[in-house]
Amino acid sequence: MRDGRELATVLATATTQSQAAKQSQNELQVKRSGSSSILRSGSFSTILRRGSSTMLREMESFTWTDAAVEHAGSYSYTVTACHLPAAGKLREAVLKERQARVAPEEHDFLLDVQEGLNAGEASSAVEASAVDELEIGRCQEQLRKMLKSGGITVFYKTSWARAYAHCCASEELGWSTLPGLSLEPSPCHAFPASEGWLVLCLPYAKSLDLVMNDGPGNQWDKAPGGRNYTVAVPGVMVLSGGQLERVVPPPQEPRALQAEALDGSRIRLTWQPPAVAADEAPVSCYKVFRNGRLVGQTELTSCVYQDVNLFAFTDYEYSVAAVNRQQVAGPLSEPITAKTELPGPPSEPRNLRAGCRKEASQGGELAVRLEWEPPADCGGAPVAAYEILRNGTVVWSYQVPAARLRSEAQAAQPMDPEAAAERRWVRSSCSYSQLSWFKDVLEWTDTDIRMGESYSYQVRAVQLGPERADELRSSAGGLVQRCGSRFLDNVLSDVVGPVCEAAEVRAVAFLDAPKLGERKCMIMFQAFDWDSCKASCWYDVLLGLLPELRTAGVNLMWLPPPSDSVDHHGYLPRKWYVLDNHYGSAEQLQNLVTAMHEQEIIPMLDVVVNHRCASLQDSAGRWLKFEEPDWEGWAVCRDSTAVPGGTGAGVTGEPAQYAPSTSSASRCCRQVEAACEVVACLRQLDAWQEVA
Repeated sequence: MRDGRELATVLATATTQSQAAKQSQNELQVKRSGSSSILRSGSFSTILRRGSSTMLREMESFTWTDAAVEHAGSYSYTVTACHLPAAGKLREAVLKERQARVAPEEHDFLLDVQEGLNAGEASSAVEASAVDELEIGRCQEQLRKMLKSGGITVFYKTSWARAYAHCCASEELGWSTLPGLSLEPSPCHAFPASEGWLVLCLPYAKSLDLVMNDGPGNQWDKAPGGRNYTVAVPGVMVLSGGQLERVVPPPQEPRALQAEALDGSRIRLTWQPPAVAADEAPVSCYKVFRNGRLVGQTELTSCVYQDVNLFAFTDYEYSVAAVNRQQVAGPLSEPITAKTELPGPPSEPRNLRAGCRKEASQGGELAVRLEWEPPADCGGAPVAAYEILRNGTVVWSYQVPAARLRSEAQAAQPMDPEAAAERRWVRSSCSYSQLSWFKDVLEWTDTDIRMGESYSYQVRAVQLGPERADELRSSAGGLVQRCGSRFLDNVLSDVVGPVCEAAEVRAVAFLDAPKLGERKCMIMFQAFDWDSCKASCWYDVLLGLLPELRTAGVNLMWLPPPSDSVDHHGYLPRKWYVLDNHYGSAEQLQNLVTAMHEQEIIPMLDVVVNHRCASLQDSAGRWLKFEEPDWEGWAVCRDSTAVPGGTGAGVTGEPAQYAPSTSSASRCCRQVEAACEVVACLRQLDAWQEVA
């Protein structure tokens, strides 16, 4: 019976007698038979021979398929056991068959069954829907609408190129075929694909077991302890950092957004926090969008944000979204536009570094090479030159190539013709910080130095002036100016920013590091043991031993790990960029390495990259937040035994039992890149150039 109407009759032609006429059919099981039909199965009670209690057949199973259903339709089924079908051709066919099988001397007892005793009671109803519970549906853009819909949706973030969910919606249906269901980029505003979010939407699933994998099966993301992730009831879930939790409603939009231009390169935003409903999680921070693109995030719940390094004479459009503890962003606030004013002076250049080396381009002569990066705030106008000061006096003016200045104009074209006509001053989300050259390192070499002398270098930025502007305007092909702003017509003369922090260097001829394949005798001395960290300053101890070591013929010295570490020995590194540890300070290390080169002893660096300790706990209380460089759970192997919760690749060797194992496959071999970054950090020491 389907929905109270007789739909079909299943014949049990093998029986001779049934005392189950008034017994209900056993519990039915619903099995998948495609998305447009339903397979039913059940079983009779024990069947007995007449006049005897001898068991003939036990738990005989019956199946029947209902193909006359509509996709996603809901149906209710019952089954009734009977001796004979209802009156009609089927009943006549059953009696004819039985007469052919029953011996003449035996009377067919079915002929004597009264109609009122023919059929038993109906079984309990089974509700079923004509759907495939692992059918993938379409994810909606609005999270609040998704929270009101049925099924199961899982948002997932990973560093893999592709992600698949190997899943099971019920024991009867079993697990999906490997690698599983493919996750797609998320169209949901709260979990945007631009931030790496993927989504699996199963609109008909009622429960789910799943594990994530990368497709080939080289990497798996399982729940802590190697278990499956489990979704017990329908809902929207987020899976990140080894934790699967139900998504709470997103915050509401911030209120009363205001924008004020402070000068030619800075705009200050303020707003009021959103109202918080009873079912919403508190706001943890805010995301700031410039012309629809994410440009920053506030610290905690601060309702103030300052956008810097903008173009002068330009309008920018801003919106703000509140974010809860699950990193779920609510809707954007109403946009507001602000226009930057006249350009101001640039800030100081960043990360000035100075190193002394033999330059092949100078015939092997000793030279000082300077490296620096553009200012954090260009003041609203292009930086066209840098003045280089040595010991407080300007010794050179470095001219920025015209190609870099051209990129500033090309990057600031209108978003599209219609937008340019409607909002003339509004550009793309571009600022000086997003230009291709902004992160490029600038270089200059000083060859006018003397051996053994110490030098102090500083750099300051100079904005584009009228003469250079005329040169750019009249150069081959000309320079297309920004629509509306015409920045070449508004340049000022002699706009110079402050000098950066000085970089000190001593003109010392450093040694060439040994290379594989060289036929050169090297005697290496391990310059520390397990108790060396107990000295007040081990670097100073080594400094006093250098003459004796050189006399003994040592020309290569293995130094202890230089970075900040949880343990005293340096083999549980924490902040790679901090060079103060239990062996001494960064300054004492620099003095030691400089003296080693003077003694013609090459320093050898010891960097630990296979494991690293976090500085802070994440929101779940796990030690998965790293500083200098900043990492999160993606950098830790998912099966790291020391600290669970990582989402990186699996451990390829023996896992460390005392510190998180770093993932070699996460973020393009990030630990190798970080090792290079540590070396780059050490290169800022005057005496570490050739070793790096």
